[in-house]
Amino acid sequence: MKRKVLYLLLCMLLTLSLTACEGKKKNSGDGSSEKKKETIKLDTLTGQWKSTEKNDTWMSAVITDDTIQINWISNNGENQAIYWIGTYIEPEAPVEEYEWTSFRDKEQTKTAFLASADESKVFTYADGTLSFEVSTSESTSTVKLVKE
Repeated sequence: MKRKVLYLLLCMLLTLSLTACEGKKKNSGDGSSEKKKETIKLDTLTGQWKSTEKNDTWMSAVITDDTIQINWISNNGENQAIYWIGTYIEPEAPVEEYEWTSFRDKEQTKTAFLASADESKVFTYADGTLSFEVSTSESTSTVKLVKE
């Protein structure tokens, strides 16, 4: 009788220990749960960006930890000229959309012939696209860049 009780207790103990180790199971991916909206990780904006519209002249950007530089690209990529060098403020937490005001680096852009003379520029990230306005003496347009 003692052996049966001991055997039963041992089985219960093993069952409890295996259940405790299993933990929570994740969804098996059967599609029944809602899809989570994609969010930007803190380093997602850093890197190379390129214009979605490529004609003879287009724009590209490089975002580092604290700077955004935008260049005019022409002659099928042979030539580039600075359009903007300014501040980049990284989001503090993951976000779906992001907007920041960049302040121009006057020292680095003062001799750049095609550089914007704006003191600041608003940049927006949404749906995988970085956008900002470019003004010339004749018009204003929105430039859209995607990450390379």
